[in-house]
Amino acid sequence: MYMADKSNNMAQLQKLKKTYVILIASIIVLMGTSQLIVHNMINSQTADALVVNVSGRQRMLSQNITKLILVLQNDSITDPVYVEELRTLAEEFTNSHKQLSLGSIGGRSFHSQGNIADSLCRAIDPMVSSIAEMALAPYDTDILLLLDTERSFLPIMDQLTSEYQIISESKLDSMRMVEIVLSLVTIVTLFVELKFIIIPLYRSVSKSNKELLALNSKLKEANSFKTDLLENLNHEFRTPLNSITNFAQFLEDEEEPETRKEYVHYINQNSQRLYNTLNGIIDLAQYDGSKSFKKNDIVSPSQLIDEILHSNNKESVITANEVSHEIAIISNLKLFEILLTQIINNAFKFTNEGEIIISLSPSDGSYLLKVEDTGIGIAPGFLPDATKAFTQESKGHSRTFEGMGIGLAICQQLSKILELGLELHSNQGKGTTVIIRIPSEKVKTITQVSPSLSNMKSTESKTA
Repeated sequence: MYMADKSNNMAQLQKLKKTYVILIASIIVLMGTSQLIVHNMINSQTADALVVNVSGRQRMLSQNITKLILVLQNDSITDPVYVEELRTLAEEFTNSHKQLSLGSIGGRSFHSQGNIADSLCRAIDPMVSSIAEMALAPYDTDILLLLDTERSFLPIMDQLTSEYQIISESKLDSMRMVEIVLSLVTIVTLFVELKFIIIPLYRSVSKSNKELLALNSKLKEANSFKTDLLENLNHEFRTPLNSITNFAQFLEDEEEPETRKEYVHYINQNSQRLYNTLNGIIDLAQYDGSKSFKKNDIVSPSQLIDEILHSNNKESVITANEVSHEIAIISNLKLFEILLTQIINNAFKFTNEGEIIISLSPSDGSYLLKVEDTGIGIAPGFLPDATKAFTQESKGHSRTFEGMGIGLAICQQLSKILELGLELHSNQGKGTTVIIRIPSEKVKTITQVSPSLSNMKSTESKTA
């Protein structure tokens, strides 16, 4: 399962990688296109600014030419310096107009054929030529014609300047719009990247980390389980086998009848311990939920409890069976007997002195079969693991109780097979209560199901 999840994660990461590459490529193309658009708009706006500057220069040159001609004629000045200055102004004036007419200043194009700016430049062509000619022959210039030409020229230049200012403002608005669009595209791109790449990638990595942590925890748990299992097997098999071997050797050499009897008792005791250990392991494997069992036997819980209490006679422990002999349970006799035996045996095992009380009472649509003892109890930290197989609260060679730690695990499996609930409550140092929750429909009176249960033990389900 882990390998399948890992394969799915790798496929998802590959998909995310492809999506990321496509998105990055789209972003690069979009940003490149946007940069090109912005670059062209900046160049165009720069050219427009140059046009406005040249137009203003043209206007100023025209006014300077007119003023200088008026000065020369009115004051009858023949100074060649003024004449040369007029010539320079005329050349600059003419060159500036050529730039406007060609629609290119400093390599930047600013208007195309047929637009308003082009028409205005063409309209002032004759005026520029006329003013330039007058500047080259100031003394022969008709002042009225010059003033008239200038009056016509200046409004057109003002209009040209105004036209390019409008165009420039329009481009500024366009640039602002492009800036807004680019900002929106950037936000959308970041959102897409966050939603479809970063967050899924983060979730995938987090999931993988959690799976790795869970796997690591399971591996540690498995390693701990292996250690405990081997330790339990060593203790529960080697210890009784050593005892049997040793007492058998002692028995060979011992002639005293009482001593021989004591050795035989120890051999039988350890043999029974081995038998119980093997029987528990077999039960754990057999009742794993993979098989189905009939659950229609008539079971007398009180009778079973009496038999189990009798086989666990312990003088230091007071027992009380408060379950009525009139109550019967519809279940599987053999499995229910194993379940009760495990629970009651555990109560005796961990209760050196005190009492064990077994009761049955109705509660919220079911019946609670309680086995309460005043034994050593279970530590709160171990309680969640108490029903796990091969786990014990006390470990190692210093432990004070025998067993493989499979009793409650078998009870858990049997309760599921029998469709019963199993609850474990404990207070360390004060005792433990094990509750079997039985559905009400499974609890009957003896008279309801059978007039006699004397042959209950011979039912077919005894052999499951």
